[in-house]
Amino acid sequence: MMRALRFGKFMDAARPWGAAMRDLLFPPQCDHCRRPQGPYVAGGRLCHRCYDRLTPVAAPYCRLCAEPFAGEMNPDFLCANCVDRKLAFDFAFAPYESAGPVRDLIHEFKYNQQLHLKLALGSLLADAMTEPRLLARQDWVIVPVPLHAVRFRERGFNQSLELAQQLHEATGFPLHHGLKRTRYTTGQAHLDREGRLENLRGAIALSRPARKEQWFQGKAVLLIDDVLTTGATAHECAEVLKQQGGAVLVAALCVARG
Repeated sequence: MMRALRFGKFMDAARPWGAAMRDLLFPPQCDHCRRPQGPYVAGGRLCHRCYDRLTPVAAPYCRLCAEPFAGEMNPDFLCANCVDRKLAFDFAFAPYESAGPVRDLIHEFKYNQQLHLKLALGSLLADAMTEPRLLARQDWVIVPVPLHAVRFRERGFNQSLELAQQLHEATGFPLHHGLKRTRYTTGQAHLDREGRLENLRGAIALSRPARKEQWFQGKAVLLIDDVLTTGATAHECAEVLKQQGGAVLVAALCVARG
């Protein structure tokens, strides 16, 4: 027993040395530029040079879709795209614009199976929690945008779920896989706003456990995705969460605003 305790203390003492040797043999690299040029930010994944190239979404921005604008505006203003729309989510937000390193990281993560980038992107997503409307509540329930089984097999993972898991670990808010795709849909990138809404109509439903156990009844939901563009996906998911799940508030939260 004493020998085991002494060995355990030796290993504890050796850990810093082991970490130093690891960093010497395999220097930490920035997830974007791949250069060993710390110090690092974004959960220790980005160098300051790349981090400084990010474009934060800063006020003023549309209170519904978070589209940023220049100049002085009322914080409650709606942009031209939202003023005549009836969207099911209460508001959307993304901490960064989809440009530069953020756009590159999301593309590599999503389409080139670079799953380790979830750490950097998850850290950037957590930056959103300083937004006043998000910060005002401590009872959020995290829900990832679902991925159809066919698309999951093609990609190997659900990027929204991976990001939601990172936010869950950072905030402690409960995470539920409460939505499912009921049919396969074509890619959204080539469609306009109305085409995206029509493409997704009826394609998302509440999962059976979520219905049976009433996971979202009376709850405030953080709906997680990688990029927010027209808001069509967030709208369809929020409609299901409210009409089928009984959620009282749905906020769409993404890493980047496209």
